[in-house]
Amino acid sequence: MGTDELGRWRDALIIDRDDALIGGAKRWLGPVRTPFNKHELISQLESFLRRPETANAVVALLDGNDRRLVALALYSGTSPDDGLPAPELAKLATDEPAFEAIALERIRNLKERLVLYSYRGTRGRERVAVAPPLLERMLAEILPADALTSAKSTEEPDAPGPFSDFCAILSACVHAKPAFKGKREPSKRATEILDAAAPGLSSDKERFSSLLYALEAAGVFGAGDDGRPIAYPRRFVEACDETGYAAALALSAGCSSYRSPSYHSSPENDRRLAPGILRAALEAMPRGLAFSPADLRRLTAMAMGRYLEPLADAGEPGAQELLEQGFIASVAAVAEALGTLGFVALGGDGLVRATSAIDSALRPVASSGAAGAVIVEESHEIRIMPEADLPTRAFISAIARLERTGLVWSAILDKASAKAAYAYGFGSEEIAARLEAVSGMSLPQSVRFSLGAWEAEVRSARLRVGVVVALDGHLSGVLEHSPKAEGLVQERLAEGVYLLAARDAAEAERMLKSAGIDVDMRPSPEDDGSSFQPLWDEAKSALVKPIGAPPLAFRPISDTIVSKEAPLVEKLLSTLEGLVVSLDERADLEARIRAKLVLDESELIRAEPTEQDIVAGAMDYPGKVRLLERAMKDGATVRIEYLDDDGTLVKIAGVPRDVRREASGTVVALSSGGAEQTVVAIGAIEIVRRRIVN
Repeated sequence: MGTDELGRWRDALIIDRDDALIGGAKRWLGPVRTPFNKHELISQLESFLRRPETANAVVALLDGNDRRLVALALYSGTSPDDGLPAPELAKLATDEPAFEAIALERIRNLKERLVLYSYRGTRGRERVAVAPPLLERMLAEILPADALTSAKSTEEPDAPGPFSDFCAILSACVHAKPAFKGKREPSKRATEILDAAAPGLSSDKERFSSLLYALEAAGVFGAGDDGRPIAYPRRFVEACDETGYAAALALSAGCSSYRSPSYHSSPENDRRLAPGILRAALEAMPRGLAFSPADLRRLTAMAMGRYLEPLADAGEPGAQELLEQGFIASVAAVAEALGTLGFVALGGDGLVRATSAIDSALRPVASSGAAGAVIVEESHEIRIMPEADLPTRAFISAIARLERTGLVWSAILDKASAKAAYAYGFGSEEIAARLEAVSGMSLPQSVRFSLGAWEAEVRSARLRVGVVVALDGHLSGVLEHSPKAEGLVQERLAEGVYLLAARDAAEAERMLKSAGIDVDMRPSPEDDGSSFQPLWDEAKSALVKPIGAPPLAFRPISDTIVSKEAPLVEKLLSTLEGLVVSLDERADLEARIRAKLVLDESELIRAEPTEQDIVAGAMDYPGKVRLLERAMKDGATVRIEYLDDDGTLVKIAGVPRDVRREASGTVVALSSGGAEQTVVAIGAIEIVRRRIVN
């Protein structure tokens, strides 16, 4: 705690509209005489709160809900004294939105007890933080686990990383044509490939759609003219080659980025921030612990806050927008993505656990380029061994039909898959060279021969955008003389080059096939991918950057945390039972105890009534007016000393009945009994005194 935070707390108490300062001073320091000096009261309260016995009593009054709020305020920023805005604090502290109003009332209560206070942060938002005089004691008592409702020791579930599912979707959509039968529903052939490579993925429509969104956010998929997704395998391979071991983090970050609400930040900001946010969230997940789904939100929020706050303070606009406009919605999106990607799993007991899949994103197999990670069989089967890196897996998923993932992946490079690869711009020599590099062996002769022959067959008919087709000799004759091709040629452009009577390339492809000429036209990206590049670049950067704030440590708690009454409350209520007080006094004292405004048993013993004079002197004109108006409202007696027209000092007592402005100035009319009133010019009053009994 620095002097800035302490000064911020003092300033906040001075301007506090709820008068927590005056309330605390009256409870713990005794009667507050007026006029009073707020700075002096703050100094006295600060000394009082710093006493070990006071701090111990404050801690003893904290129940489970109090501790959760204090823990979230302590551990959701880069510094324990940063705190959170009250609405976000209330949303995170509750399991259901219906209870947010209760949490806000609990925050108000903690501020009244001077445990928390409100201040305006550097970016203009009001935040709630722990009072600096209690900060050291709270850090010693309140642990990160206090922010959770449950933290039980458990076995960590084993789960594969999501990269295999990304590859399965890409491979299925490359090697099935058409890939989609609806806007986002895979075709029958694509479903067959998916079911073999990633069993259960096609039937889990919500998860499939989320992973597809992630691939779109990463630029690996685009939208066709009919609105259906189209794959860009070349871009996928190039991006994975460039990003290396960070490719899994990049694609996974696309899942949370694409699902985040668009109103808080631009897509470019999302892609730039998402990898770092995901890494922070994954690093923050406690391993070997089971926690509630609501706790997953809290863990995600604490990790995101600790990651984003330094960026926002440094002027990063995306981080500022996310923190100030869409933080809770983004927390929900990232927490949901963690489940979708398999980084956390919901158990049969209703509790969430971090899985071993986290390691696949944070600590994947490095791009060593070592040979022997792939085995190419004469049967055209390609086996991908566990030591293969991510770029190798991405490449084979693009050029061959993925048939199995798991410990050892399997893919088939047959004629259909090779022709699809050629249609997307891969060449036989490129495929052969890369397979030999990662296998460490020459390709089987039959595989190399087939690759060349299939490429020659594909290149013999080349469809060009603009509905122009170039054909080799034999096929040129088919097009010119076959009855099936009648009406297909609009104009012969050159030897073997024809302008077709087709509206677009897809129609031209169908017309040529009906004439017996097999061509394969696949879409390519219309953009250069620069808008998607930040996602890949930041993923690579995120894994090499040092962690800003170290992850929080969460210890297991034997039983589910419940909101039991604070122990000191029970003790104080027991003491109250033995006191002889009136029913009204008992009800008032019990309400104060349950509000946790009583720190010690001595506060339950009412002191004898004390008298206090409120005084305004001759030079305090506004003070005289306020005192008289308040006494008039309360019907209270005041004593006045004033100078009459002869300069004689007159003393009078009475109840103010009217304060009004006349031509000569403001006057007060006092009634001292009966119907008679005395009118005195306020400017002539030397002193006005009101006695109050406490």
